[in-house]
Amino acid sequence: DHAINAAGTGDTIKLPAADYSNVVINWPNTNNIILSGEGIGKTTLEGSGVTPIISIPGVTATIKGISFNGVGSTQSSTIVVSGGNAEISNCWFVNSSATVGSTLELTNVIWEGGSGIIGSSDATISAVNSTFYGNTGGAFSTEAGCGHNIVNCILWNNTPAQITGEGTVTAEYSDIQNGWVGIGNISAEPVFISAEGSDFHLKAGSPCIDGGTSEGAPSTD
Repeated sequence: DHAINAAGTGDTIKLPAADYSNVVINWPNTNNIILSGEGIGKTTLEGSGVTPIISIPGVTATIKGISFNGVGSTQSSTIVVSGGNAEISNCWFVNSSATVGSTLELTNVIWEGGSGIIGSSDATISAVNSTFYGNTGGAFSTEAGCGHNIVNCILWNNTPAQITGEGTVTAEYSDIQNGWVGIGNISAEPVFISAEGSDFHLKAGSPCIDGGTSEGAPSTD
């Protein structure tokens, strides 16, 4: 928290590989700060279950290469985006939820076993090349007025449904359990290596292999 509060516009804060517990980061009112870990399973931020791990105000913020453990995310969101634009890539969220009141962009993200992402009426949420599995409250819960854009994603085994609420959702080239209208969408068992073991790599023969679009997708996933 001290390093990020001292950061200037365009600075990168690098977190070494380690497990950090009881993390609380109140993002400063400074644009274009990047918080970068050493990668999934290497840099892990664990919350207290009482306050959010990261709270982002009305700025542009980038987060990448970090695993998050919300530790009882029903008590508090892991990520709160109250304003601005948060870009999150190459991250893994466990026991986590997010509360979004502005713009959230997710790329190459796994969201597992938490409460999913809650979008208010002012929110715009996009997800590309990401997997949402086993979240209660759905992968996404949307208020009327919230906009979602989902591309090249897998939404599976979330309850009570994959997407809940009254927001506007556009999904393409995605595998969504029980189906969702959109170009290239399917509803077929994704055939993970072991969802129970949190290994969401796809087995040979998975219907999701080569089922996405390269347009707007990252170069690696």
